[in-house]
Amino acid sequence: IVGTNDKKIEALKRHAANQARMMAKKQNQLEEEGIVEQWE
Repeated sequence: IVGTNDKKIEALKRHAANQARMMAKKQNQLEEEGIVEQWE
């Protein structure tokens, strides 16, 4: 039982990390172009 759940959780963590990296990359691109909105 444990094995499958662990794999699912690891996959989700990896996916979340990839998403975060992509978001950060996009944010950096926008900032470089000077068209980023400040989120407070």
